[in-house]
Amino acid sequence: MPNLKDIIFEYKNYHDLHPVNAVIYCDPPYQGVKQYANSLKFDYDEFWDTIRDWSKRNIVLISEENAPDDFKCIWNYEVSRSIKATNKSKSIEKLFVYKDIKS
Repeated sequence: MPNLKDIIFEYKNYHDLHPVNAVIYCDPPYQGVKQYANSLKFDYDEFWDTIRDWSKRNIVLISEENAPDDFKCIWNYEVSRSIKATNKSKSIEKLFVYKDIKS
């Protein structure tokens, strides 16, 4: 993978990051769906405020089913909700970016 030699991949809690001039992909616990034990206290308001701030100095992509009104959906795709063969439930996976209010 010679084309990836200068890329740094990090897996961290977003509270521990202070990015500048980065491309950031966020995959938060989906709001309004079944939560796992480690995400029961996830603060969605704080998360979206952090993304707004990061978006001033970075490209930030957020994977979610829904986002606040000041975010724009740039991609969507229907996916299966479960890996179980008997569960045929579907959802729409979306990718959002923060809308620049100045433009």
